[in-house]
Amino acid sequence: MSVLRDWISKQHVTRKRMSNLLLPLRNALTEAVADEVIAFNPLDRLKLSRILPRDTLETDYEPDPYQWNEFLTLLCSMEGTKRCAFQFWAFTGLPTSELIALTWADLDLVAMTARIDKAVVEGEEKGTKTKSGTRTIPLLTAARQALHAQKALNGPTTGRILLNPRTGGEWTDQALLRLWQRTCQGRQGALSQPRTRCGTRSRATC
Repeated sequence: MSVLRDWISKQHVTRKRMSNLLLPLRNALTEAVADEVIAFNPLDRLKLSRILPRDTLETDYEPDPYQWNEFLTLLCSMEGTKRCAFQFWAFTGLPTSELIALTWADLDLVAMTARIDKAVVEGEEKGTKTKSGTRTIPLLTAARQALHAQKALNGPTTGRILLNPRTGGEWTDQALLRLWQRTCQGRQGALSQPRTRCGTRSRATC
């Protein structure tokens, strides 16, 4: 552990970033505990706040979300299932993993709600992280518009709602990110840099 502590102390990254970097090792050690190879996971006793350089524990980062008119400009430059995906994403606010996992069976189009009870992480379907993560969310007008457009494009409403038109299968978080980056890079000025998705909750029309 002393070697690991020394390595961590030299990394100028945030605590969250370091936690993500250590995740594969943590998972491997958890498996070793389950297999009774080791008695406990030594990373459970690791306090990153005491090891990381002090200047990495604070950040001056501030979110820079799109204004409504900026987001609408980008959204209207997209077509077909790509636009449906991003319109639905923006007006539900779902994490990428939950967005990808959503199926038509999860929808109640009478009550205009969606049941969130699973996520897709690295191609594997899992439950939500916590009990409170299982929830029902309202479907706003713009989200419902995206669903109707997606239904018209995809035909039978079974399986995953949002499909990657290039592969015909479910999206991945990286594929969605790359598409958004390409969309932004196709614009000029402030819109050319991908930023936090807009959280505006109003009707989307072009």
